[in-house]
Amino acid sequence: MDKKFILVSKILELSVDKVKAVYEASIRDDIFNASPGFKLDDDDVKVLRDVGFIRNYPTKYIKDSWINEFTSDNNYSIIDVGKYGDSFFNVVRHAFNDSISVSSLREIISNKIDSDIYNTWKDLYRSARYEYNINIDMYKFTKNKGKKKEIERKINSYNKVLRSYDFISNIDSVEELKELVKTKKYFANEFTISTFRDELDVEFIIFDASKRTIIKNIDNNKKHYILVNYTGDRYQLITYKNKYLFTYDTIPIKLKNGYLINK
Repeated sequence: MDKKFILVSKILELSVDKVKAVYEASIRDDIFNASPGFKLDDDDVKVLRDVGFIRNYPTKYIKDSWINEFTSDNNYSIIDVGKYGDSFFNVVRHAFNDSISVSSLREIISNKIDSDIYNTWKDLYRSARYEYNINIDMYKFTKNKGKKKEIERKINSYNKVLRSYDFISNIDSVEELKELVKTKKYFANEFTISTFRDELDVEFIIFDASKRTIIKNIDNNKKHYILVNYTGDRYQLITYKNKYLFTYDTIPIKLKNGYLINK
């Protein structure tokens, strides 16, 4: 019996067989099925990760998702890798099996920030703020129900832009923006996704849970492909038969032939 299994079993006061099952499950990234009726708690996971015993432990493993129904295929599952600003970065980190860290991924984005990006985002935010305030005032003084609904749609649209670029509201220089994108205050956007496409030679096949659809256009010449679920406020990693990093040839055939359009 490997000494590391014995050592960890003593640390966590678990049987050696259970520890071995956890280790083997982490290798195939299916730790929730490590042993019937057995699940590690967060403190146990922290210990195991700190000592380098396991690398991957998803926050939540979701089966029977909308994707199964949408694709008529029950081999898909979703790994909820975390909420808030790091969700997309964690999707990429997890897909590459922790070979690249979230901080390293954010550094890639930071290095791509320049004055053009800063000015574009700042202008988008200022313009949306201006139009939002104007339409709020118009809504207050408009009595026609049809016009009020039209104004309300505009308000929601501008508010969506404001939420997307709120991180830049108090940023006054390129240097400040470069530092901010290294933090959780910066959420991944289209610039992030396109940058990773180029820098990591990866294509993202994005399922939109809110619209029940797939962003279909993909580049079929990338080295890697990652399936992503977008919920409207965060990104999640999609697996297929417990696999989460694909080549073009290994993308699920029904998905590739039935839904995707090559660029």
